[in-house]
Amino acid sequence: MKARLVRKHFVQFLYSGSFFSEDSSKEVAERNPSKVEVPQGAFCFSFYDQIVGVAIENGKEIPVSSGMLDKSSNYYYGGKVYTVARLKKEFPNDKTLISNIEGNGYKRAIRCRTGNWQPFENGDVFIEEKVA
Repeated sequence: MKARLVRKHFVQFLYSGSFFSEDSSKEVAERNPSKVEVPQGAFCFSFYDQIVGVAIENGKEIPVSSGMLDKSSNYYYGGKVYTVARLKKEFPNDKTLISNIEGNGYKRAIRCRTGNWQPFENGDVFIEEKVA
């Protein structure tokens, strides 16, 4: 079997969903956060690579692709990052949120520009939203 393979870069955007985040991906020339145009409804993005190409078996071309490779941390565009202590002070009645963040061992959470909450993990990056 022979193969023609190439490594490509992608950006994946996350959007608020009913139970889980929805996502979309597109190919990019490079993994550069400053060159990413974040869609209106997206609350964060990350980069990943994928090996894609064609395998040739007995003269027949078969499209092939890997899964996500070298996934980056999340880049949160806009929103506000809170420590657990600050959550307790500013949202004392939101016991479920505080319990979820503390119970899962997170030290920080982010209220995304879309209004949803996400854990803000080590390595995640906050990008100030540009105001037009």
